Amino acid sequence: MSAGPARVPDDEHSAGHGAYVAWLAAEFGLNPPDDPDAIVAAATERYGKQFAEWHGRYLPA
Repeated sequence: MSAGPARVPDDEHSAGHGAYVAWLAAEFGLNPPDDPDAIVAAATERYGKQFAEWHGRYLPA
């Protein structure tokens, strides 16, 4: 099962992206992943069809 990219590299961030990233860092100590595709691939491998069905509805193929 192939996981598509989480984001198209040329996509622009939304207007609130910077504020959201700052909030995640301040509130939870989280930063955006260096390789979101690796996260999608790991979830696809671990959860298989269930993740693929969810992924197909919410993330670009």
